[in-house]
Amino acid sequence: MDLNIIIIEISKELNIQVKAVETTINLMIEQECTVPFIARYRKEMTGGLDEVQIRNIFDLYEDINQREKRREFILDAINKLEQLTPDLEKTIKLAKTLTELEEIYKPVSYTHLRAHETSAN
Repeated sequence: MDLNIIIIEISKELNIQVKAVETTINLMIEQECTVPFIARYRKEMTGGLDEVQIRNIFDLYEDINQREKRREFILDAINKLEQLTPDLEKTIKLAKTLTELEEIYKPVSYTHLRAHETSAN
């Protein structure tokens, strides 16, 4: 997923200005600054975000990355099973949470597992 899209999603979710989110992510990811360091010594760069807001940005960034990695895995796995329909692909791409993705994937993975067990016997 494009970093700009992630920044906008975080900005909307946390109701924090896009520039502040972008700067905070840059400080954390590219410059490897810690949350306390950013809150104390880079406050002017983040528009005055406090430690809780910075931690929330970081946590949501990690959650989004985890969700997107899982989305790619699920799409790839279902595609390899030759069960990926256009509607299923659209549903997977529109899922907003990791839980939604898992709920979509569960029936497909269960069906594949059962078929695999049956063929092994």
